[in-house]
Amino acid sequence: MSADGQGTAEDAAGVTAEDRIFFAFSFGPFLGFWTAFESAARLGCLCIPGGGQSSAARLRMVIQQQATVLCCTPTYALHLAEVAKEQGIDVKIGKFPFRANSRALTGDDLEGMVKFVADAKTDRVLGAHILHHTASELIAEAVSVIEFGGSSEDIGRTTHSHPTLSEAVREAALNVEKRALHIINR
Repeated sequence: MSADGQGTAEDAAGVTAEDRIFFAFSFGPFLGFWTAFESAARLGCLCIPGGGQSSAARLRMVIQQQATVLCCTPTYALHLAEVAKEQGIDVKIGKFPFRANSRALTGDDLEGMVKFVADAKTDRVLGAHILHHTASELIAEAVSVIEFGGSSEDIGRTTHSHPTLSEAVREAALNVEKRALHIINR
């Protein structure tokens, strides 16, 4: 709990003491990451520092330590997916924009997207990105699937109420295998 009794960023992100959090950056220029590190440590999470390393070394640490949470900027998370491909880690990507989601359309809430990164051979979900103001509520499903070693197919086969923003999570998972229902699969 924060000093003002309002909870912490970890509460909002669904982080629990069982999580293994990889902190991609040194703390100097990113004061917010220092606060997140301290909060996660107090919560009892395994905190894995990754500052001062190359992107390839950070990626190896994420995989070796089986990190369940990556604490970095969205841009850097996308960069790590590119590094994975360069390192020969064969991944599949599934994306779904909120502008194609019926709930987002009715609320004129069109900005953002959901993205899944899955192992190309096993379909195991390796990571998820949600860019939307409701990301803290939508990410829990992806985190659970990652924690239990689930696949994009597991998410795709799960019923999601209609019309809800959570349907975008399912659609992105279906798009990993190019089976999304409400966008052109590429």
